Amino acid sequence: MGSLEDSPKNVISIFSLSKSFSMTGWRAGYTVASAETVSRIRAIVDDTITCFPPFIEKASAFALLNRSMWVGSFRQEFRKRRDLILRLLRKIPSVSVSDVDGAFYVFPKLRGCKDSADVANRLLEEQNVAVLPGTIFGTMGEGHLRMSYSGSPETITEAVDRLAGFLEGNEGADSS
Repeated sequence: MGSLEDSPKNVISIFSLSKSFSMTGWRAGYTVASAETVSRIRAIVDDTITCFPPFIEKASAFALLNRSMWVGSFRQEFRKRRDLILRLLRKIPSVSVSDVDGAFYVFPKLRGCKDSADVANRLLEEQNVAVLPGTIFGTMGEGHLRMSYSGSPETITEAVDRLAGFLEGNEGADSS
């Protein structure tokens, strides 16, 4: 493992605490760079960010100082949630989904789906299930949905049950 002293002066590493510590929406992170670069970044940040909430600073510091305390348990919990959503989605005949190794999203393909944006909108309106249409990630995403498995196992189960009911009532969403 290298050290920061061995790093080239033009290397800047930027880290977010959002996914690492389930601090989404808190907009907290840190940068590792040369002293000169950090000084320049600090000048920009000092002019653009004001009144950063102290509780977020304290929570961020605690998370970073105690990361070994919970990172392992987070990983184990998210593996369980990933396995749950994959198992449930694979029970739906009109859905195929690949294994996932990173983040906390799945990208299931809906057989016969011609408009994933319409399906996503209808799922929200009719089933109260929020997903993203695959086309948000480009034209190759048509027919796919992006689903998060960051919720509780009960929420994941309910969301997939509602998706299954929606697809059954809409013939796999092929009418979309």
